[in-house]
Amino acid sequence: MLRQPLHGIVIAVSDHGESDKFVTLYTRERGKMRALAKGARRSRKRFVNKLEEFSYLRLQHRASRAGGLPLITEAELLDPHLPLRLRHERFLPGMFLCELIQRFTLDDDAEPRLFQLLRWGLAQLCQGNAPLRTAALFHLRLLDLCGYRPGLEQCGRCGSPLGNTPPGGFSPLSGTICCRTCSRLARSGLLPLQLQTLRLLRDGLALDLSRLPRLGFPPGALAESFTLLDAMSRHLLRDELRCLKPLAEQLNRDSGSHLRTR
Repeated sequence: MLRQPLHGIVIAVSDHGESDKFVTLYTRERGKMRALAKGARRSRKRFVNKLEEFSYLRLQHRASRAGGLPLITEAELLDPHLPLRLRHERFLPGMFLCELIQRFTLDDDAEPRLFQLLRWGLAQLCQGNAPLRTAALFHLRLLDLCGYRPGLEQCGRCGSPLGNTPPGGFSPLSGTICCRTCSRLARSGLLPLQLQTLRLLRDGLALDLSRLPRLGFPPGALAESFTLLDAMSRHLLRDELRCLKPLAEQLNRDSGSHLRTR
């Protein structure tokens, strides 16, 4: 029996056997969803050029008779986000966005704001609007929507509000900034954080998505943002983000920054 159509973005796809494909989507209605597209590798009509990373689809699906993954029966391509597959400097950030969604979300746990964020991020990358800045802001907003909002207003140790006072650093373990007094008491584990970067990250959390492209990140602030968000995510996931290393290389090459990853 066919179910209600879903609107989803392909975040991962892999071959299965000689003719099928496993597809992972982030959908507006169900959140992350894993499905099987039978015959997709040989399709000349139903699925051709549709089941690719970044594709925004309207799809029909039904339950498997064997009780396994749901089966995709039809797919309408709404937006292929083609520029992401044609330009390497856009492809890498696009894959980074998909990896973040893949790693931080659960199956069948819909969050419409996260779907909207993914649509925004891919649209910005297609337009060529500072791809690395878009990736950093997407990462920041995703952590917030997943319940891991970085604490950027007051010291995570003593609770003192920092306002426009330069911070003593950022703790990826607690996900909070640290005042300079407490930073002298901390034995280790704090990352450098300049006041300019802190202000930009605060704005990145506070502004509407439509206003985020106005934020200008100097190379140093962008590198600091990537470093602290990566460290915080590694702590939460107990694992590394695979796409970050090539992204760091792109940032270092494009801006002359020195972002390092483990």
